[in-house]
Amino acid sequence: MTTLAIQPAFALTTGLLVLLLLGLLFWPQKGLLAIWSVGKANAQRVLLEDALKFLFDSEYKGIPIRLNGFAGYLHISTDKAARLVESLRSIGLVQFQEDMLKLTDAGRSYALRIIRVHRIWERYLADETGLPTRNGMGGLTSKNTACRWKPPTCLPPRLETRSSTPMATPFPPPGANCPLTRANRLAR
Repeated sequence: MTTLAIQPAFALTTGLLVLLLLGLLFWPQKGLLAIWSVGKANAQRVLLEDALKFLFDSEYKGIPIRLNGFAGYLHISTDKAARLVESLRSIGLVQFQEDMLKLTDAGRSYALRIIRVHRIWERYLADETGLPTRNGMGGLTSKNTACRWKPPTCLPPRLETRSSTPMATPFPPPGANCPLTRANRLAR
């Protein structure tokens, strides 16, 4: 009877490599699986925001939207568009009326909020980098992400003459105690 000779150094090295690979794959918040799931969730959010912006723009222009046109605009299959519309419908943002897609009041409000946040974000980026906006009107594309906007606590001097933000949130009073941030230093 022959016995296999197990070499301890080889077994230890192989075991450590397997553990290292498993750690790289499954490490919480930093592993490849966590990064992939965050990327997938972000892609889904961007698709949802693009869909709402498209429906809002189409309603504003009076263009009726069917499922095929919706899928074509978003560059996705009709099946994926149907699943997206169903998820939007289940959370109360979209409804079907006579085979046409329509935003509900909640969907219209959410789409308008997305558009406003994107315009503010693009304007900020244009001001900080000195580059012009993509289409000259402040609209963003699906490559950009939304952010949670918070009212500013202090302003650069060039903005202190305005009384409110584009979203009608009041600015802090001029002369408020503002820490010297990079944006404030650039504005002076």
